[in-house]
Amino acid sequence: MLQALPRLSRAVGRIRRVGAHVTSMARNGSSSSLENGGAATAAILIIGDEILKGHTTDTNSTFLCRGLRKLGVTVERITVVPDVREVIAEEVARLAPSVTHLITSGGIGPTHDDVTFESVAMAFGEGLQAHPELTSLLEKFFGTVDPKSATMKLAMVPESAKLNYGTDPRTGQQLRYPLVSVRNVYIFPGIPSLLERAFDSLSHLFAGSGTTFHTREVFVDADEAEIAPVLSRLQADWGKRVALGSYPDWLSNYHRVRLVLDSDSIEEVKRAQAQVEEALPKGSVVRLVSDPVSIATEEVYSLSNSGSPLGEKVAVALRTIETGLDQYSPEEICVGFNGGKDCTALLHLYYAALKRYLGTFLVHLVDVQSETIAHLLLHRGHPLVLYQWLQEAAHRMLPTGRCPQDPAHRMLTTGRCPQDPAHRTLPTGRCPQDAPHRTLPTGPCPQDADHRTLPTGRSSPAGEGTEVFFFSSRRYPESKDRVKALYIRIMSPFPEMERFLQDTIKRYDLDLVSVEGSIKQALREVQERRPELRAVLMGTRRTDPYSCTLTALCPTDPGWPDYMRVNPLL
Repeated sequence: MLQALPRLSRAVGRIRRVGAHVTSMARNGSSSSLENGGAATAAILIIGDEILKGHTTDTNSTFLCRGLRKLGVTVERITVVPDVREVIAEEVARLAPSVTHLITSGGIGPTHDDVTFESVAMAFGEGLQAHPELTSLLEKFFGTVDPKSATMKLAMVPESAKLNYGTDPRTGQQLRYPLVSVRNVYIFPGIPSLLERAFDSLSHLFAGSGTTFHTREVFVDADEAEIAPVLSRLQADWGKRVALGSYPDWLSNYHRVRLVLDSDSIEEVKRAQAQVEEALPKGSVVRLVSDPVSIATEEVYSLSNSGSPLGEKVAVALRTIETGLDQYSPEEICVGFNGGKDCTALLHLYYAALKRYLGTFLVHLVDVQSETIAHLLLHRGHPLVLYQWLQEAAHRMLPTGRCPQDPAHRMLTTGRCPQDPAHRTLPTGRCPQDAPHRTLPTGPCPQDADHRTLPTGRSSPAGEGTEVFFFSSRRYPESKDRVKALYIRIMSPFPEMERFLQDTIKRYDLDLVSVEGSIKQALREVQERRPELRAVLMGTRRTDPYSCTLTALCPTDPGWPDYMRVNPLL
Protein backbone atom coordinates (compact mmCIF):
# COMPACT_ATOMS: atom_id res chain seq x y z
CA MET A 1 0.00 0.00 0.00
CA LEU A 2 2.80 2.42 0.92
CA GLN A 3 4.57 1.59 -2.34
CA ALA A 4 1.48 2.71 -4.28
CA LEU A 5 1.34 6.15 -2.68
CA PRO A 6 3.94 7.82 -4.95
CA ARG A 7 2.08 6.62 -8.07
CA LEU A 8 -1.21 7.84 -6.66
CA SER A 9 0.34 11.22 -5.82
CA ARG A 10 1.71 11.59 -9.34
CA ALA A 11 -1.73 10.69 -10.81
CA VAL A 12 -3.45 13.30 -8.68
CA GLY A 13 -0.90 15.87 -9.70
CA ARG A 14 -1.42 15.05 -13.37
CA ILE A 15 -5.20 15.41 -13.03
CA ARG A 16 -4.78 18.76 -11.31
CA ARG A 17 -2.52 20.01 -14.09
CA VAL A 18 -5.09 18.92 -16.68
CA GLY A 19 -7.79 20.58 -14.62
CA ALA A 20 -5.84 23.82 -14.53
CA HIS A 21 -5.48 23.64 -18.31
CA VAL A 22 -9.25 23.12 -18.66
CA THR A 23 -9.90 26.11 -16.41
CA SER A 24 -7.73 28.26 -18.62
CA MET A 25 -9.56 27.08 -21.74
CA ALA A 26 -12.94 27.76 -20.15
CA ARG A 27 -11.88 31.28 -19.22
CA ASN A 28 -10.84 31.90 -22.81
CA GLY A 29 -14.28 30.76 -24.02
CA SER A 30 -13.01 27.83 -26.08
CA SER A 31 -15.41 25.36 -24.48
CA SER A 32 -18.54 26.80 -26.05
CA SER A 33 -19.20 26.11 -29.70
CA LEU A 34 -22.15 28.50 -29.58
CA GLU A 35 -19.84 31.45 -29.03
CA ASN A 36 -18.13 30.53 -32.31
CA GLY A 37 -21.41 30.46 -34.17
CA GLY A 38 -21.72 26.66 -34.23
CA ALA A 39 -24.54 24.37 -33.17
CA ALA A 40 -24.84 23.40 -29.49
CA THR A 41 -23.14 20.12 -28.61
CA ALA A 42 -23.13 17.87 -25.58
CA ALA A 43 -21.35 14.90 -24.07
CA ILE A 44 -22.84 12.51 -21.52
CA LEU A 45 -20.74 10.93 -18.79
CA ILE A 46 -22.45 7.96 -17.10
CA ILE A 47 -20.80 7.18 -13.76
CA GLY A 48 -21.19 3.92 -11.90
CA ASP A 49 -19.68 0.48 -11.38
CA GLU A 50 -23.20 -0.96 -11.55
CA ILE A 51 -23.47 0.00 -15.23
CA LEU A 52 -20.12 -1.50 -16.19
CA LYS A 53 -20.84 -4.70 -14.26
CA GLY A 54 -24.29 -5.13 -15.78
CA HIS A 55 -26.09 -4.84 -12.45
CA THR A 56 -28.16 -1.88 -13.72
CA THR A 57 -29.44 -0.98 -17.19
CA ASP A 58 -28.52 2.51 -18.33
CA THR A 59 -31.67 4.33 -19.45
CA ASN A 60 -30.41 7.81 -18.61
CA SER A 61 -28.28 8.25 -21.73
CA THR A 62 -31.21 7.36 -24.00
CA PHE A 63 -33.49 9.82 -22.20
CA LEU A 64 -30.88 12.57 -22.32
CA CYS A 65 -30.11 12.04 -26.01
CA ARG A 66 -33.77 12.36 -26.94
CA GLY A 67 -34.34 15.35 -24.71
CA LEU A 68 -31.26 17.22 -25.90
CA ARG A 69 -32.03 16.55 -29.55
CA LYS A 70 -35.51 18.06 -29.13
CA LEU A 71 -33.75 21.18 -27.83
CA GLY A 72 -31.48 21.35 -30.88
CA VAL A 73 -28.38 19.97 -29.12
CA THR A 74 -26.15 17.40 -30.84
CA VAL A 75 -24.82 14.69 -28.52
CA GLU A 76 -21.30 13.87 -29.68
CA ARG A 77 -20.21 11.29 -27.14
CA ILE A 78 -21.43 8.98 -24.38
CA THR A 79 -18.84 7.62 -21.96
CA VAL A 80 -19.29 5.20 -19.07
CA VAL A 81 -16.74 5.22 -16.27
CA PRO A 82 -16.37 3.48 -12.89
CA ASP A 83 -16.67 5.10 -9.46
CA VAL A 84 -13.01 6.11 -9.44
CA ARG A 85 -12.08 9.75 -8.75
CA GLU A 86 -9.08 9.91 -11.06
CA VAL A 87 -10.89 8.32 -14.00
CA ILE A 88 -13.94 10.58 -13.62
CA ALA A 89 -11.78 13.69 -13.25
CA GLU A 90 -9.75 12.80 -16.34
CA GLU A 91 -12.90 12.33 -18.45
CA VAL A 92 -14.41 15.60 -17.21
CA ALA A 93 -11.17 17.44 -18.00
CA ARG A 94 -11.07 15.92 -21.49
CA LEU A 95 -14.74 16.34 -22.44
CA ALA A 96 -15.70 19.68 -20.89
CA PRO A 97 -13.69 21.90 -23.28
CA SER A 98 -14.85 20.00 -26.36
CA VAL A 99 -18.62 20.52 -26.03
CA THR A 100 -21.17 23.16 -25.09
CA HIS A 101 -22.62 21.07 -22.25
CA LEU A 102 -21.18 18.13 -20.33
CA ILE A 103 -23.82 16.18 -18.41
CA THR A 104 -22.84 13.69 -15.75
CA SER A 105 -25.16 11.08 -14.27
CA GLY A 106 -24.61 9.22 -11.03
CA GLY A 107 -22.20 9.33 -8.12
CA ILE A 108 -24.19 11.77 -5.95
CA GLY A 109 -25.01 10.57 -2.47
CA PRO A 110 -23.71 9.88 1.04
CA THR A 111 -21.87 6.58 0.46
CA HIS A 112 -18.21 5.79 -0.17
CA ASP A 113 -18.68 5.30 -3.93
CA ASP A 114 -20.44 8.65 -4.46
CA VAL A 115 -17.41 10.64 -5.66
CA THR A 116 -18.69 12.82 -8.53
CA PHE A 117 -18.54 16.18 -6.71
CA GLU A 118 -14.93 15.72 -5.62
CA SER A 119 -13.97 14.32 -9.05
CA VAL A 120 -15.35 17.40 -10.84
CA ALA A 121 -13.56 19.63 -8.34
CA MET A 122 -10.34 17.73 -9.05
CA ALA A 123 -10.78 18.18 -12.82
CA PHE A 124 -10.97 21.97 -12.43
CA GLY A 125 -8.27 22.23 -9.80
CA GLU A 126 -10.71 23.26 -7.08
CA GLY A 127 -11.36 22.16 -3.54
CA LEU A 128 -14.65 21.14 -1.91
CA GLN A 129 -16.65 23.33 0.43
CA ALA A 130 -19.92 23.08 2.33
CA HIS A 131 -22.39 25.19 0.38
CA PRO A 132 -24.54 27.16 2.86
CA GLU A 133 -27.78 26.75 0.85
CA LEU A 134 -27.31 23.01 0.53
CA THR A 135 -26.44 22.77 4.22
CA SER A 136 -29.66 24.61 5.07
CA LEU A 137 -31.68 22.28 2.84
CA LEU A 138 -30.17 19.21 4.51
CA GLU A 139 -31.08 20.58 7.93
CA LYS A 140 -34.68 21.08 6.77
CA PHE A 141 -34.82 17.47 5.58
CA PHE A 142 -32.81 15.72 8.31
CA GLY A 143 -32.63 18.16 11.21
CA THR A 144 -29.26 19.13 12.69
CA VAL A 145 -26.50 17.57 10.58
CA ASP A 146 -23.10 16.64 11.98
CA PRO A 147 -20.40 18.24 9.77
CA LYS A 148 -18.55 14.90 9.80
CA SER A 149 -21.60 12.77 8.98
CA ALA A 150 -22.18 10.93 5.70
CA THR A 151 -25.26 13.09 5.04
CA MET A 152 -23.10 16.21 4.98
CA LYS A 153 -21.38 14.79 1.90
CA LEU A 154 -24.43 15.95 -0.13
CA ALA A 155 -23.56 19.59 0.65
CA MET A 156 -19.84 19.33 -0.16
CA VAL A 157 -19.50 20.72 -3.69
CA PRO A 158 -16.73 22.34 -5.80
CA GLU A 159 -15.86 25.91 -4.81
CA SER A 160 -17.27 27.48 -8.01
CA ALA A 161 -20.47 25.40 -7.95
CA LYS A 162 -23.73 27.02 -8.99
CA LEU A 163 -27.16 25.93 -7.77
CA ASN A 164 -29.88 25.68 -10.43
CA TYR A 165 -33.46 25.47 -9.14
CA GLY A 166 -35.85 23.90 -11.63
CA THR A 167 -39.58 24.44 -12.10
CA ASP A 168 -41.90 21.46 -12.32
CA PRO A 169 -43.58 21.85 -15.76
CA ARG A 170 -46.74 20.11 -14.51
CA THR A 171 -47.36 22.18 -11.37
CA GLY A 172 -45.33 25.33 -12.00
CA GLN A 173 -43.79 24.92 -8.55
CA GLN A 174 -40.06 25.33 -7.90
CA LEU A 175 -38.32 22.05 -7.04
CA ARG A 176 -36.98 21.96 -3.51
CA TYR A 177 -33.53 20.59 -4.32
CA PRO A 178 -31.28 22.25 -6.91
CA LEU A 179 -29.05 20.82 -9.62
CA VAL A 180 -25.36 21.54 -9.09
CA SER A 181 -23.28 22.76 -12.03
CA VAL A 182 -19.64 23.76 -12.37
CA ARG A 183 -18.92 25.87 -15.45
CA ASN A 184 -20.43 23.87 -18.33
CA VAL A 185 -20.66 20.61 -16.34
CA TYR A 186 -24.14 19.70 -15.06
CA ILE A 187 -24.14 17.08 -12.32
CA PHE A 188 -27.35 15.01 -12.44
CA PRO A 189 -28.40 12.19 -10.09
CA GLY A 190 -28.20 8.63 -11.38
CA ILE A 191 -31.69 7.51 -10.35
CA PRO A 192 -33.69 7.74 -13.62
CA SER A 193 -36.85 9.27 -12.13
CA LEU A 194 -34.84 12.01 -10.39
CA LEU A 195 -32.70 12.69 -13.45
CA GLU A 196 -35.72 12.95 -15.74
CA ARG A 197 -37.54 15.26 -13.35
CA ALA A 198 -34.49 17.51 -12.98
CA PHE A 199 -33.84 17.64 -16.74
CA ASP A 200 -37.46 18.47 -17.59
CA SER A 201 -37.48 21.24 -14.99
CA LEU A 202 -34.21 22.77 -16.29
CA SER A 203 -34.47 22.19 -20.04
CA HIS A 204 -34.10 25.95 -20.61
CA LEU A 205 -30.43 25.64 -19.60
CA PHE A 206 -29.75 23.64 -22.77
CA ALA A 207 -32.15 25.39 -25.16
CA GLY A 208 -31.62 28.51 -27.21
CA SER A 209 -29.28 27.22 -29.90
CA GLY A 210 -31.80 28.12 -32.60
CA THR A 211 -31.30 24.71 -34.23
CA THR A 212 -34.21 22.38 -34.93
CA PHE A 213 -33.60 18.82 -36.06
CA HIS A 214 -35.99 17.18 -38.51
CA THR A 215 -36.34 13.42 -38.83
CA ARG A 216 -38.07 11.23 -41.39
CA GLU A 217 -38.36 7.44 -41.40
CA VAL A 218 -38.65 5.13 -44.39
CA PHE A 219 -39.57 1.46 -43.83
CA VAL A 220 -38.32 -1.00 -46.41
CA ASP A 221 -39.33 -4.60 -47.08
CA ALA A 222 -35.99 -5.64 -48.58
CA ASP A 223 -32.69 -7.04 -47.34
CA GLU A 224 -30.22 -4.45 -46.11
CA ALA A 225 -27.48 -5.89 -48.35
CA GLU A 226 -29.72 -5.43 -51.40
CA ILE A 227 -30.27 -1.71 -50.80
CA ALA A 228 -26.80 -0.89 -49.40
CA PRO A 229 -25.36 0.38 -52.74
CA VAL A 230 -28.30 2.76 -53.15
CA LEU A 231 -27.87 4.11 -49.63
CA SER A 232 -24.13 4.63 -50.06
CA ARG A 233 -24.63 6.58 -53.29
CA LEU A 234 -27.31 8.82 -51.77
CA GLN A 235 -25.28 9.56 -48.64
CA ALA A 236 -22.30 10.52 -50.78
CA ASP A 237 -24.49 12.92 -52.77
CA TRP A 238 -25.93 14.59 -49.66
CA GLY A 239 -22.69 14.98 -47.73
CA LYS A 240 -23.25 16.50 -44.30
CA ARG A 241 -26.56 18.14 -45.22
CA VAL A 242 -28.51 14.95 -44.42
CA ALA A 243 -27.51 11.99 -42.23
CA LEU A 244 -28.82 8.55 -43.25
CA GLY A 245 -28.99 5.64 -40.82
CA SER A 246 -29.93 2.07 -41.74
CA TYR A 247 -31.26 -0.28 -39.05
CA PRO A 248 -32.34 -3.88 -39.83
CA ASP A 249 -35.37 -5.25 -38.00
CA TRP A 250 -35.64 -9.04 -37.94
CA LEU A 251 -38.76 -9.16 -35.77
CA SER A 252 -41.19 -6.96 -37.71
CA ASN A 253 -43.92 -8.53 -39.82
CA TYR A 254 -44.07 -5.48 -42.08
CA HIS A 255 -40.54 -4.35 -42.88
CA ARG A 256 -36.94 -5.56 -42.78
CA VAL A 257 -35.05 -2.27 -42.66
CA ARG A 258 -35.80 1.09 -41.01
CA LEU A 259 -34.09 4.07 -42.62
CA VAL A 260 -33.76 7.28 -40.60
CA LEU A 261 -33.05 10.63 -42.25
CA ASP A 262 -31.84 13.55 -40.12
CA SER A 263 -31.17 17.17 -41.01
CA ASP A 264 -31.43 20.65 -39.55
CA SER A 265 -33.27 21.70 -42.74
CA ILE A 266 -36.86 20.60 -43.29
CA GLU A 267 -36.51 21.14 -47.04
CA GLU A 268 -33.39 18.98 -47.24
CA VAL A 269 -34.89 16.10 -45.27
CA LYS A 270 -38.10 16.13 -47.34
CA ARG A 271 -36.10 16.14 -50.56
CA ALA A 272 -33.90 13.31 -49.27
CA GLN A 273 -36.95 11.21 -48.33
CA ALA A 274 -38.38 11.57 -51.81
CA GLN A 275 -35.02 10.60 -53.35
CA VAL A 276 -34.73 7.51 -51.13
CA GLU A 277 -38.22 6.29 -51.93
CA GLU A 278 -37.62 6.86 -55.64
CA ALA A 279 -34.26 5.04 -55.65
CA LEU A 280 -35.32 1.97 -53.65
CA PRO A 281 -36.62 -1.17 -55.44
CA LYS A 282 -40.17 -0.74 -56.67
CA GLY A 283 -42.76 -1.91 -54.15
CA SER A 284 -40.25 -2.22 -51.29
CA VAL A 285 -41.31 0.91 -49.37
CA VAL A 286 -43.81 0.06 -46.62
CA ARG A 287 -46.23 2.68 -45.25
CA LEU A 288 -46.05 1.94 -41.54
CA VAL A 289 -48.49 3.54 -39.10
CA SER A 290 -46.42 4.55 -36.08
CA ASP A 291 -49.41 5.48 -33.87
CA PRO A 292 -52.31 3.11 -34.60
CA VAL A 293 -54.08 3.96 -31.34
CA SER A 294 -54.90 7.57 -32.22
CA ILE A 295 -56.67 6.48 -35.44
CA ALA A 296 -58.11 3.24 -34.07
CA THR A 297 -61.80 4.17 -34.37
CA GLU A 298 -61.58 5.45 -37.92
CA GLU A 299 -59.45 2.56 -39.20
CA VAL A 300 -61.30 -0.24 -37.41
CA TYR A 301 -64.75 0.87 -38.54
CA SER A 302 -63.48 1.51 -42.05
CA LEU A 303 -62.21 -2.08 -42.15
CA SER A 304 -65.53 -3.39 -40.80
CA ASN A 305 -67.37 -1.71 -43.70
CA SER A 306 -64.86 -2.78 -46.37
CA GLY A 307 -66.67 -5.99 -47.31
CA SER A 308 -63.44 -8.02 -47.12
CA PRO A 309 -63.38 -11.40 -45.32
CA LEU A 310 -61.40 -9.86 -42.46
CA GLY A 311 -63.69 -6.82 -42.44
CA GLU A 312 -66.75 -9.03 -42.03
CA LYS A 313 -65.19 -10.77 -39.02
CA VAL A 314 -64.28 -7.39 -37.51
CA ALA A 315 -67.88 -6.21 -38.06
CA VAL A 316 -69.23 -9.23 -36.17
CA ALA A 317 -66.82 -8.60 -33.30
CA LEU A 318 -67.78 -4.92 -33.15
CA ARG A 319 -71.49 -5.77 -33.04
CA THR A 320 -70.85 -8.04 -30.05
CA ILE A 321 -68.86 -5.32 -28.29
CA GLU A 322 -71.58 -2.74 -29.02
CA THR A 323 -74.23 -5.14 -27.68
CA GLY A 324 -72.20 -5.42 -24.48
CA LEU A 325 -72.01 -1.62 -24.28
CA ASP A 326 -75.79 -1.43 -24.71
CA GLN A 327 -76.30 -3.63 -21.66
CA TYR A 328 -73.46 -2.34 -19.46
CA SER A 329 -71.97 1.10 -19.00
CA PRO A 330 -68.27 1.62 -19.76
CA GLU A 331 -67.65 1.79 -16.01
CA GLU A 332 -69.02 -1.76 -15.66
CA ILE A 333 -66.95 -3.39 -18.42
CA CYS A 334 -63.31 -4.38 -18.52
CA VAL A 335 -61.32 -6.23 -21.16
CA GLY A 336 -59.31 -9.29 -20.20
CA PHE A 337 -55.67 -8.84 -21.16
CA ASN A 338 -52.74 -11.23 -20.76
CA GLY A 339 -50.43 -10.00 -23.50
CA GLY A 340 -51.38 -12.67 -26.07
CA LYS A 341 -52.21 -11.85 -29.69
CA ASP A 342 -55.95 -12.57 -29.38
CA CYS A 343 -56.51 -10.35 -26.36
CA THR A 344 -54.28 -7.65 -27.87
CA ALA A 345 -56.49 -7.62 -30.98
CA LEU A 346 -59.56 -7.55 -28.74
CA LEU A 347 -58.16 -4.61 -26.76
CA HIS A 348 -57.69 -2.63 -29.97
CA LEU A 349 -61.23 -3.41 -31.15
CA TYR A 350 -62.73 -2.51 -27.79
CA TYR A 351 -60.72 0.72 -27.61
CA ALA A 352 -62.01 1.73 -31.06
CA ALA A 353 -65.62 0.82 -30.24
CA LEU A 354 -65.57 2.50 -26.84
CA LYS A 355 -64.15 5.78 -28.12
CA ARG A 356 -66.81 5.82 -30.85
CA TYR A 357 -69.53 4.92 -28.38
CA LEU A 358 -68.55 7.62 -25.89
CA GLY A 359 -68.90 10.24 -28.61
CA THR A 360 -72.42 9.23 -29.71
CA PHE A 361 -75.08 11.85 -30.45
CA LEU A 362 -78.74 10.88 -30.44
CA VAL A 363 -80.70 12.87 -33.03
CA HIS A 364 -84.50 12.84 -32.68
CA LEU A 365 -86.74 13.50 -35.70
CA VAL A 366 -90.46 14.11 -35.30
CA ASP A 367 -92.68 14.27 -38.40
CA VAL A 368 -95.79 16.21 -37.30
CA GLN A 369 -97.99 15.12 -40.25
CA SER A 370 -97.47 11.40 -39.85
CA GLU A 371 -96.86 11.63 -36.08
CA THR A 372 -93.86 9.34 -36.39
CA ILE A 373 -90.70 9.60 -34.40
CA ALA A 374 -87.28 8.37 -35.45
CA HIS A 375 -83.94 8.42 -33.72
CA LEU A 376 -80.63 8.57 -35.52
CA LEU A 377 -77.29 7.85 -33.92
CA LEU A 378 -74.43 10.07 -35.00
CA HIS A 379 -71.04 8.89 -33.83
CA ARG A 380 -68.09 11.17 -33.32
CA GLY A 381 -66.25 9.44 -36.16
CA HIS A 382 -68.96 10.28 -38.71
CA PRO A 383 -69.02 13.49 -40.78
CA LEU A 384 -70.96 16.34 -39.27
CA VAL A 385 -72.79 16.58 -42.56
CA LEU A 386 -75.84 15.12 -40.77
CA TYR A 387 -76.23 18.39 -38.88
CA GLN A 388 -76.04 20.34 -42.11
CA TRP A 389 -78.60 17.97 -43.59
CA LEU A 390 -81.00 18.68 -40.73
CA GLN A 391 -80.46 22.43 -40.84
CA GLU A 392 -81.00 22.64 -44.59
CA ALA A 393 -84.35 20.87 -44.16
CA ALA A 394 -85.55 23.91 -42.15
CA HIS A 395 -86.08 21.87 -38.98
CA ARG A 396 -86.45 23.56 -35.62
CA MET A 397 -85.89 22.54 -32.01
CA LEU A 398 -88.52 20.91 -29.88
CA PRO A 399 -89.57 23.40 -27.17
CA THR A 400 -89.17 20.85 -24.40
CA GLY A 401 -85.79 19.56 -25.47
CA ARG A 402 -86.91 16.08 -24.49
CA CYS A 403 -88.04 13.12 -26.55
CA PRO A 404 -91.85 12.67 -26.45
CA GLN A 405 -92.96 9.36 -25.01
CA ASP A 406 -94.77 8.13 -28.08
CA PRO A 407 -95.54 4.48 -28.94
CA ALA A 408 -93.75 5.01 -32.24
CA HIS A 409 -90.54 5.72 -30.33
CA ARG A 410 -87.67 3.63 -31.65
CA MET A 411 -84.21 3.76 -30.10
CA LEU A 412 -81.59 2.64 -32.62
CA THR A 413 -78.54 2.04 -30.47
CA THR A 414 -76.26 -0.53 -32.02
CA GLY A 415 -75.97 0.30 -35.71
CA ARG A 416 -78.78 -2.11 -36.56
CA CYS A 417 -82.30 -1.07 -37.48
CA PRO A 418 -85.58 -2.71 -36.40
CA GLN A 419 -87.89 -3.79 -39.21
CA ASP A 420 -90.72 -1.38 -38.65
CA PRO A 421 -92.50 1.31 -40.71
CA ALA A 422 -91.07 4.11 -38.58
CA HIS A 423 -87.61 3.15 -39.75
CA ARG A 424 -85.15 5.91 -40.39
CA THR A 425 -81.71 4.87 -41.51
CA LEU A 426 -78.68 5.04 -39.23
CA PRO A 427 -75.54 7.01 -40.01
CA THR A 428 -73.63 3.75 -40.44
CA GLY A 429 -74.55 3.33 -44.10
CA ARG A 430 -76.36 0.02 -43.47
CA CYS A 431 -80.13 -0.16 -43.67
CA PRO A 432 -82.80 -2.82 -44.31
CA GLN A 433 -84.59 -2.38 -47.60
CA ASP A 434 -88.07 -1.40 -46.46
CA ALA A 435 -90.47 0.99 -48.15
CA PRO A 436 -90.08 4.09 -45.93
CA HIS A 437 -86.29 3.91 -46.28
CA ARG A 438 -84.63 7.32 -46.17
CA THR A 439 -81.12 7.88 -47.41
CA LEU A 440 -78.09 8.71 -45.31
CA PRO A 441 -75.98 11.79 -45.94
CA THR A 442 -73.13 9.43 -46.85
CA GLY A 443 -74.97 6.86 -48.97
CA PRO A 444 -76.94 6.56 -52.21
CA CYS A 445 -80.58 7.59 -52.18
CA PRO A 446 -83.27 5.03 -53.09
CA GLN A 447 -85.64 6.23 -55.78
CA ASP A 448 -88.84 6.66 -53.80
CA ALA A 449 -91.51 9.30 -54.29
CA ASP A 450 -91.20 10.77 -50.82
CA HIS A 451 -87.72 12.15 -50.97
CA ARG A 452 -86.56 15.50 -52.17
CA THR A 453 -83.07 16.79 -52.89
CA LEU A 454 -81.38 19.42 -50.82
CA PRO A 455 -78.92 21.96 -52.27
CA THR A 456 -76.14 19.63 -51.12
CA GLY A 457 -77.40 16.82 -53.36
CA ARG A 458 -78.48 14.73 -50.37
CA SER A 459 -81.96 13.69 -49.36
CA SER A 460 -84.32 14.85 -46.67
CA PRO A 461 -86.89 12.52 -45.08
CA ALA A 462 -89.52 15.23 -45.22
CA GLY A 463 -91.89 15.71 -48.12
CA GLU A 464 -92.84 19.19 -49.29
CA GLY A 465 -94.97 21.01 -46.74
CA THR A 466 -94.17 18.63 -43.91
CA GLU A 467 -93.15 20.26 -40.65
CA VAL A 468 -90.40 18.39 -38.84
CA PHE A 469 -89.01 19.03 -35.38
CA PHE A 470 -85.57 17.85 -34.36
CA PHE A 471 -83.27 18.05 -31.41
CA SER A 472 -80.10 16.21 -30.45
CA SER A 473 -78.46 15.12 -27.26
CA ARG A 474 -75.31 13.25 -26.34
CA ARG A 475 -75.95 9.69 -25.49
CA TYR A 476 -72.78 9.77 -23.47
CA PRO A 477 -70.71 12.85 -22.68
CA GLU A 478 -67.29 13.29 -24.15
CA SER A 479 -65.30 11.04 -21.83
CA LYS A 480 -61.69 10.90 -20.77
CA ASP A 481 -62.25 7.72 -18.78
CA ARG A 482 -59.53 5.17 -19.29
CA VAL A 483 -60.19 1.73 -20.74
CA LYS A 484 -60.45 -0.78 -17.91
CA ALA A 485 -58.35 -3.93 -18.34
CA LEU A 486 -58.04 -7.05 -16.19
CA TYR A 487 -54.61 -8.69 -16.01
CA ILE A 488 -54.41 -12.03 -14.19
CA ARG A 489 -50.72 -12.28 -13.49
CA ILE A 490 -49.03 -15.66 -13.48
CA MET A 491 -46.14 -16.38 -11.16
CA SER A 492 -42.74 -15.39 -12.62
CA PRO A 493 -43.89 -14.05 -16.00
CA PHE A 494 -41.37 -13.55 -18.79
CA PRO A 495 -39.56 -10.18 -18.58
CA GLU A 496 -40.55 -9.52 -22.21
CA MET A 497 -44.20 -9.99 -21.24
CA GLU A 498 -43.90 -7.49 -18.41
CA ARG A 499 -42.24 -4.94 -20.70
CA PHE A 500 -44.96 -5.42 -23.34
CA LEU A 501 -47.61 -4.99 -20.65
CA GLN A 502 -46.10 -1.71 -19.48
CA ASP A 503 -45.83 -0.45 -23.08
CA THR A 504 -49.48 -1.36 -23.70
CA ILE A 505 -50.63 0.43 -20.54
CA LYS A 506 -48.95 3.62 -21.78
CA ARG A 507 -50.10 3.21 -25.38
CA TYR A 508 -53.80 2.78 -24.54
CA ASP A 509 -53.72 4.66 -21.21
CA LEU A 510 -55.21 1.61 -19.46
CA ASP A 511 -56.77 1.52 -16.03
CA LEU A 512 -55.23 -1.87 -15.20
CA VAL A 513 -56.62 -4.18 -12.55
CA SER A 514 -53.81 -6.63 -11.79
CA VAL A 515 -54.46 -9.76 -9.70
CA GLU A 516 -52.67 -13.07 -9.14
CA GLY A 517 -53.81 -16.66 -8.79
CA SER A 518 -56.21 -18.94 -10.64
CA ILE A 519 -58.92 -17.36 -12.80
CA LYS A 520 -61.67 -18.15 -10.29
CA GLN A 521 -59.64 -16.85 -7.36
CA ALA A 522 -58.63 -13.75 -9.32
CA LEU A 523 -62.24 -12.95 -10.24
CA ARG A 524 -63.28 -13.19 -6.59
CA GLU A 525 -60.56 -10.69 -5.70
CA VAL A 526 -61.73 -8.38 -8.50
CA GLN A 527 -65.27 -8.51 -7.11
CA GLU A 528 -63.97 -7.26 -3.77
CA ARG A 529 -61.64 -4.60 -5.16
CA ARG A 530 -63.77 -3.35 -8.07
CA PRO A 531 -67.40 -4.18 -7.27
CA GLU A 532 -68.68 -1.89 -10.06
CA LEU A 533 -67.37 -4.30 -12.75
CA ARG A 534 -70.06 -6.62 -14.10
CA ALA A 535 -68.82 -7.77 -17.52
CA VAL A 536 -65.50 -8.96 -18.96
CA LEU A 537 -64.61 -8.98 -22.64
CA MET A 538 -62.63 -12.13 -23.40
CA GLY A 539 -60.48 -13.17 -26.37
CA THR A 540 -61.90 -16.70 -26.37
CA ARG A 541 -62.21 -18.53 -29.71
CA ARG A 542 -64.61 -21.31 -30.60
CA THR A 543 -61.69 -23.71 -31.00
CA ASP A 544 -60.39 -23.10 -27.47
CA PRO A 545 -60.96 -25.88 -24.88
CA TYR A 546 -64.49 -25.97 -23.39
CA SER A 547 -65.63 -23.15 -25.70
CA CYS A 548 -67.76 -24.98 -28.26
CA THR A 549 -71.03 -24.07 -26.48
CA LEU A 550 -70.23 -20.43 -25.72
CA THR A 551 -72.36 -17.62 -27.10
CA ALA A 552 -71.48 -13.99 -27.76
CA LEU A 553 -72.76 -13.02 -24.31
CA CYS A 554 -73.01 -15.66 -21.61
CA PRO A 555 -72.79 -15.56 -17.81
CA THR A 556 -70.09 -17.37 -15.88
CA ASP A 557 -70.78 -20.97 -14.85
CA PRO A 558 -72.49 -21.84 -11.54
CA GLY A 559 -70.09 -21.62 -8.62
CA TRP A 560 -68.01 -18.90 -10.27
CA PRO A 561 -68.07 -15.18 -9.45
CA ASP A 562 -71.04 -13.60 -11.21
CA TYR A 563 -69.87 -11.87 -14.42
CA MET A 564 -71.15 -11.58 -17.96
CA ARG A 565 -68.61 -12.95 -20.42
CA VAL A 566 -68.56 -11.00 -23.68
CA ASN A 567 -66.91 -13.03 -26.46
CA PRO A 568 -66.40 -10.92 -29.61
CA LEU A 569 -63.82 -13.24 -31.23
CA LEU A 570 -65.72 -16.54 -31.23
